[in-house]
Amino acid sequence: MSATVVPVAHPSLLGFQLGEEFWIFAAQDFQPSTFLLFKRQGFAGDPSIFTFSTDLDWILEEFDDGQILDLYRLSGREIESHWLFGSTKDDLRDLIMSGVLRAFKLDEQTARRMSNINDTIYSDATGYEPSESSPINALRTQLADKFAKDLEEFWIGKDKADKLHWDKNAIHRELVEAVDTGAEAVDFAYDTIVGILDLLIFAIEVTAEVVVAHAQVKMLAKRAFANYVMGNQEAARKDLEAIGIRVDGWMKSAETVAAKMQQGLDFFNLIMSDPLTCQLLIDYLEARYESLPFRDSRTLPTRLALEVGVEVLLAFASGGGGTLAKVSAKAGKAFSAGAAKAAKLSRIGPFTLEMIDLMCDMARLMRKVEMKADEVVEEVRVYPDGQISSTPDSSRRNLLDQPRDLSNVAVRKALFAKYGVVVGPYKQLQKISKPGFQREHFLPHSNFMERSRDAKSGESRSDVPIRSEFGDYTEGDAFTYFVYDDQSKGTEHRYITDVEKQYAQSLNKKGEFATVTQWLDHMESATAKMFSDINVEISEGVTGARIPADDAADVAKAIRIEYENQLDVLRVDKSAKMSNLVGGGGVPSTTSDERIDF
Repeated sequence: MSATVVPVAHPSLLGFQLGEEFWIFAAQDFQPSTFLLFKRQGFAGDPSIFTFSTDLDWILEEFDDGQILDLYRLSGREIESHWLFGSTKDDLRDLIMSGVLRAFKLDEQTARRMSNINDTIYSDATGYEPSESSPINALRTQLADKFAKDLEEFWIGKDKADKLHWDKNAIHRELVEAVDTGAEAVDFAYDTIVGILDLLIFAIEVTAEVVVAHAQVKMLAKRAFANYVMGNQEAARKDLEAIGIRVDGWMKSAETVAAKMQQGLDFFNLIMSDPLTCQLLIDYLEARYESLPFRDSRTLPTRLALEVGVEVLLAFASGGGGTLAKVSAKAGKAFSAGAAKAAKLSRIGPFTLEMIDLMCDMARLMRKVEMKADEVVEEVRVYPDGQISSTPDSSRRNLLDQPRDLSNVAVRKALFAKYGVVVGPYKQLQKISKPGFQREHFLPHSNFMERSRDAKSGESRSDVPIRSEFGDYTEGDAFTYFVYDDQSKGTEHRYITDVEKQYAQSLNKKGEFATVTQWLDHMESATAKMFSDINVEISEGVTGARIPADDAADVAKAIRIEYENQLDVLRVDKSAKMSNLVGGGGVPSTTSDERIDF
């Protein structure tokens, strides 16, 4: 197999096809677009002593003499100084390894575009934005720009380091490379903080098409909390806040730490469900490896960032709207002694704080779009009187076959439609008139309040400030569902309110406060029991189970998912403690935050 020439329009480029691979070589003065920057190749070193890059050696073997000379001239060097052709080839290898000549690997379709100088591949287009505009696409473009600027800095460092290395004579290079073989593996942007999260990692599975994060959340959380309790807690707090992660109520127990990590894991995988963003991340992680200096690449055991510190999960659960960068700036990068390397103070794992904030914004926007598709319309029937008369069509029946995937919004919609359950934001359900029915918050609104309302002054519930741990939550944005209520004992509304009061009173009696996640667990179970209780009044004069027990559990779980998704959009910390106000109790000792309600 030999290299064949691929036409390129730019005078500082040469293109070749080697089998199914397409390679573009660029002179040092060529300025690649954002998209091409992700495709640059760094030619990692092999871990054995006295070897070059096997990949580059294979490529150079495929070039004929004329192609070797063309590439040498592209670097700006004069060929007349070489008496032996073999030395020209060796020098060409050094020029490529030192970054004087730069290599890009493309697929065939992209490589063919290089023949058109007006193609956007030569411009500032990232290559990760579709033709239509949308808020999500705009955020992805911003993320691609952040990744590209990050890569530019790493390539500058690599080119400088590699040029110093490859400009040395061969004997000197072999001596330092021999030292490399006994060196420890390079850390490759994993080190951020030392302390409670030391050596705690989760895996990112990267294939050609998929990025999925896996983590044994409960095990990791247990170890992290144990390290925190046994170690210097103040130093750990400083370390976390210096990288933008505020330590609030989530560091109270292994369970609250697990809830925080799970929230971050869910956000990460939600972002990766978008194909273009997934490909962008794959290309960025691959490019980060390619941008490692030659000597570092010889000690790195893997080509992709497959293991990332759990602080990334905590950051995904905490970020968005520039939060990480703001908290980090406020903390003044006040790391405890020896906790982090100066070069990595603004980085969490392989990502900068700005990157994670952008990805969190994308996740929340994706949740909003998902819920928008499930918005209620005014014509929908709310709780038919006494019985379910409609028969699901075949497509709905297929969606509701067991086992059900309640993470699928279509399955949840079909389940709600089957039993006439309407779910939506409190202010949205105001548009529906249903005499005898009330909108029920899945969790009591008072749980989020920083104090009880001042009834004597006529203060409304929506005027009471919301605690800062609950992000952008307002009563109007919280998800609700309709329950029957004629203000008498035995109705659905009274049933579920009594459950809430009893739970809060039991907590208050023990001097405890439950987290958002613990409240969600409790109310999911209680809601399922309410729907399936044969003694509950479900409409005027009608008592009985609204939903069979098996389906009642799924309906309650589906309502919880809708509610919890909205909490994520509103940046609610689900590991934070909630008040016991609904049961006449108190509020955890925290800070306040004024919120504008609907």
